[in-house]
Amino acid sequence: MYIIFLREKRLNVSKRQKILAIIVGAIAVIVAVVLFIGNSMASSNDLSTSPQVTESPQSLTDDNARFLESALNSFEKSEQAKALIPGLRNGEWSDTAVLPKGAKLTIEQETFTIDEDGYAQVDATVSGSIDVSFTVGLVSIDGRWLIYATEQKR
Repeated sequence: MYIIFLREKRLNVSKRQKILAIIVGAIAVIVAVVLFIGNSMASSNDLSTSPQVTESPQSLTDDNARFLESALNSFEKSEQAKALIPGLRNGEWSDTAVLPKGAKLTIEQETFTIDEDGYAQVDATVSGSIDVSFTVGLVSIDGRWLIYATEQKR
């Protein structure tokens, strides 16, 4: 009986209301598609090309220490940047040299320590045109120790 009642009752829906209903429905479908695509893209970003903090090696290898020294002792900013974590590579430092001309950085590998969170520290000395000592903060990214912070020793 309920179904018969619906058939007998005619709804007066204007042409304008039908068009409005179609437009609202189309917008809802478009929004749903955009949200679905956005979520799919966010969850499937190719992280293999992004630097990844990796499980920290338990030591600073000779190769990694020489890499850091070579990069920082270079006169080329692009080479110096290779020793820094990606977030620092285009930061404020990029307007100035990491080391002044005539200075040479040496990493003291025997001072290398690593904490329980996987961050490491190592001492470094700069000699030549200036003589200073630093504690260098390191984090392992893509299997290589890179610099995230420095603190001059007093």
